[in-house]
Amino acid sequence: MKQGTAVLFLSGLLSFGNPVQAQSDSDTTAATADSFFDAFTGGDVGLDFRSRYEFVDDDALARDANALTLRSRLNFKSLPWHGWQLFVEGDNVTDLGVDNFNGGAGTTPGREQFPVVADAGDTRLNQLWLQYQPLQGLHLRVGRQRIKLDNDRFIGNVGWRQNEQTYDAAGLVWDGWDNLRLEYDYVLDVNRIFGGDVPAADHDHDTHLVNLAWQLAPAHKLVGYLYHIDTNDAPDFSTRTLGLRYLGNWALDDWGLDAQTLALTAEYAHQIEVANNPVDFDADYWHLEPAWTLHPLVTLLVGAEVLTGDDGVGGAFRTPLATLHAFNGFADQFLTTPDAGLRDYYLAYGGKQDRFGWRVTWHHFEAQTGGANFGDELDAVMTVRITDDIDLLLKAALFNDDGDSPATGFRDVSKFWAQLSARF
Repeated sequence: MKQGTAVLFLSGLLSFGNPVQAQSDSDTTAATADSFFDAFTGGDVGLDFRSRYEFVDDDALARDANALTLRSRLNFKSLPWHGWQLFVEGDNVTDLGVDNFNGGAGTTPGREQFPVVADAGDTRLNQLWLQYQPLQGLHLRVGRQRIKLDNDRFIGNVGWRQNEQTYDAAGLVWDGWDNLRLEYDYVLDVNRIFGGDVPAADHDHDTHLVNLAWQLAPAHKLVGYLYHIDTNDAPDFSTRTLGLRYLGNWALDDWGLDAQTLALTAEYAHQIEVANNPVDFDADYWHLEPAWTLHPLVTLLVGAEVLTGDDGVGGAFRTPLATLHAFNGFADQFLTTPDAGLRDYYLAYGGKQDRFGWRVTWHHFEAQTGGANFGDELDAVMTVRITDDIDLLLKAALFNDDGDSPATGFRDVSKFWAQLSARF
C-alpha cells in the first residue's frame, strides 16, 4: 500500500468511526405515546458511521482498486401511538480521497480500468415507512423499507455494501398463532446498491414474497417460501421460487459431550421463469450445512451448496434480490450463477471469545453441469468489539482459478477490507 493511501486510510478510520447500523428499524419499542405530539418528541434518533478501506487485485484487469469510503446514516423512529409508528432514515456515501475503483453499473465513468468496488457515492432516502398494529400479532407496513427473509439467500438488503438495497413495498407480518409466523410483502420497486441515477440503481417490480415459519420445537424450525419476482427492467430476474428450509440444533450433553452442540441447515428450492423472462427454464437449489460447536472457541462447519444449470444460456438458478456477498466466497466471483450451474463445497473453522470473533473458510467451486473446475478460495474474517458502540472488522479473500481460466473465464482475485463502525 502506498504511504499516502495508508495515511488517508488510517485517518479515515480514526476520524470517522462507523457502526454496524445506527438503529434497527425492526426494534420493538416498549413505551407508547400518550399523544400524537409525544410520539415524535419521545421518539429515538440514531446516528452511525461506517468507514471502510477495500483493496482488490484482479488478474483480469491491469490496475488494482483502492477505495476508502464513509457511510453516514441518520434515522428517527417515533413511539407507537394508537398502533401507528413512523420510521425515516437517510444515508450518505462518499469517498475519503482514495477513489481508484469502479463503482459498477456506470456509476463512476472513466474508471473502468479498475476492479469493481460497488460503493459509489450517493445521498438517498434509505427508508421511510409507516407501520400500523391493529391487533396483537399483526403488523402492517407500507413505504420504503428493509426486507430480510431467513438468511438473505433469496431476499436481502445487501447490507455489506455501503449503499443498502431497500424495497418500496407494502406488507404484513402475522405472528399471533402459536409457533407460526407469516410474512407477505408486495414489492413495487427495488432501490439497489448502485448510487446515482444509472438504470441499474432502480428496478420497477410487480413482486410477491411469502414466507411462513413454523417453530416445530424450541430448537427446530421449518420455513416454507414462495417468491414471485417480476420486473420489466431486468427480465432475466423474473422468476418464481418455491422452497423449504429446515434449521435444527441439538445439545450433546446426553452423549457425554458437555456444552457441545450440533446444528443442521437443510434447504431445497425449485425455480422457473415467469412474466417476461426470455428464457424457458427450470432449476433447483440444494444446501446442506452441519456445524459442530465443541467450545465457544471452536466451531467446525462443513457445507455443500448447489445451484443447478444447463448447457444453454440463462438456464441457471438465480438469486437477484439476495445479499450475494454472504454466499459463495467473499471474492464475489459468483454474483451471477454460471450457465453451467455451481457447486460450492466448503469447510470452516470459527469461534468467539469475549470481544473477539473469527472465521476461516475454504471453498471449492465447480460447474454443476459438465464438472469444470472454477477454482478455490480462502476467506478469513476477524471482528473486534472495541466498545459497546464501536466495532473493528478485518477481512480477506483469496480466489485461485486453478489454471483453468481460459476455459472458465475466471482469474485470480485477492481482496482485503478494514472497517470501523460506530453508532450513537
